[in-house]
Amino acid sequence: MKLIQKVLLATDLSAPSLRALDRALEITRATGARLGVIHAASVDASSIDPSPPVREASDQIRAHVVTRTPTDELAPAALADVIVRAGPAGPIVAAAVHDCAADLLVIGPHATRSLSGLFTGSTASFLIREASCPVLIAKSAPDGPYRRVMVAIDFSSIGPLTIRLARELAPEAILILLNVFDVPFAGMLSHSGVDTDEVAQQRIQAREDALEALHAMAANAGLSSGQYVASVLPGEPTR
Repeated sequence: MKLIQKVLLATDLSAPSLRALDRALEITRATGARLGVIHAASVDASSIDPSPPVREASDQIRAHVVTRTPTDELAPAALADVIVRAGPAGPIVAAAVHDCAADLLVIGPHATRSLSGLFTGSTASFLIREASCPVLIAKSAPDGPYRRVMVAIDFSSIGPLTIRLARELAPEAILILLNVFDVPFAGMLSHSGVDTDEVAQQRIQAREDALEALHAMAANAGLSSGQYVASVLPGEPTR
């Protein structure tokens, strides 16, 4: 069963957000997923009837999709939903992800800083925390399918699923499986008089163990040797 069956694009209808639309369309072509679009409309609080701006935004979204998709690729069911709701972007988009049962949320950068960080900063952070599916931030215009994708692995139980998701998202790409490791208490060992050669040997062993675990996880996720590169680096993962 495919992991990505429904892609939801969040757009502010700005020119930069079209980059995210292009990426979302690229992903639906690669995965066969259906595309939904959510827009958080800004409606004047004094407006009695918000319907006109909502309809206008919906029409604009559909026009964007049609004009940016080759005629021979636009299947009737390709655009599953166009959702326009009035309210703050973060909660509106997070709710739409849940309502649509989206498997992937794609967002892009806002047009200018005057838009109060619509899809960067606090809103992006909010969606990464609150959205019930993975979030992809498309910052630049796509130049074809992804060719190299880095997957950070910490050997938790979610690792194989993360690899499968990356493989499905970018079927033509080489996956770089990255694990960042450190020898527990290495600094304390050095300062407590433990021989530096012994500490160095522990680092070598830790790297070899991590590489072996990466290869095992890749095999468990169904990757062949030509589909990925295993990379193990010493240091602090957050850095």
